[in-house]
Amino acid sequence: MRCSAVRPFPRSRRTTDCCTLSTVRDRLSALAPERAKHVYRLLRKRLGHDIHERVNRVTVSHIYRYMHANQFVDGCKVLDAACGSGYGSMMLTRASEYVGIDLDPLAVAEATREFPEYTFARGSIYDLPFEDASFSALTSFETLEHVDNPARALGEFSRVLQPGALLVGSIPIDHPDRVYHFRPYSIGDARDIFGSDPRLQVHGLYLQSKSLITECNDETLNAWPGGTLVAHLRRA
Repeated sequence: MRCSAVRPFPRSRRTTDCCTLSTVRDRLSALAPERAKHVYRLLRKRLGHDIHERVNRVTVSHIYRYMHANQFVDGCKVLDAACGSGYGSMMLTRASEYVGIDLDPLAVAEATREFPEYTFARGSIYDLPFEDASFSALTSFETLEHVDNPARALGEFSRVLQPGALLVGSIPIDHPDRVYHFRPYSIGDARDIFGSDPRLQVHGLYLQSKSLITECNDETLNAWPGGTLVAHLRRA
């Protein structure tokens, strides 16, 4: 059952029944083998929302965040909380093990289908289905603004992290979305949330503007025009 306290993420990738598309492909092949591949690819684009039509600036920004996090997860068992369609599994190449979790069953189904070599589970970030201290790193990008109690989510992240583990998360600043986000976050709001669990110590703050992710201090934060705040938190 969907948790009423969590707003659904905007679904950038729709899931179409692969069996339906495969059936269409087979029938086309029988009728016109030379044309079948071309027509099938068009159907895949229109009905399955092929990746060439789905990638947008939001997806690209996510990819850069995963590339940034990948520098810090060498040899780690990583939990990707709110993993969406699972493409982060292909970005976190330095991790020794990757586990993704998301509330959306369609996203989990798509991730499992597209990246079968990795583990994906359905679950809420308010109640992660893992034992205490199960992971040595955790990523969760553009997640906390979607929930009504981000401090509770951070508490769960802290619970499943081992002592000394790294959490890399992000919150968009002054984002105009009022449909999927519970409220806008200022720099101060985001810093307060990242510092809300006493077991998680702020280890570094970074500013993201498009593809550029730069470590910052109080002076650069105060002068920053906007974008996404990326935080590194260390589990005590």
